[in-house]
Amino acid sequence: RLKQTEKPILIYGMGDGCEKIFRVCRERKIPVAGIFASDEYVRGHQFLGFPVMTYRQAKEQFPDPVIL
Repeated sequence: RLKQTEKPILIYGMGDGCEKIFRVCRERKIPVAGIFASDEYVRGHQFLGFPVMTYRQAKEQFPDPVIL
């Protein structure tokens, strides 16, 4: 289903779980549009090659995402 969706796919978090989900997506050729985290953790970070967004920023940039 994720491969077939036209919605942008976002991953929440910046830890081991995010890395595992990202790796599976990459292996299965599932495009990830971005990463977001809790507001208190977002301070201009980059993670896995993406700028880390707050939830608000993610919803502004991707109004109807699939969140993993």
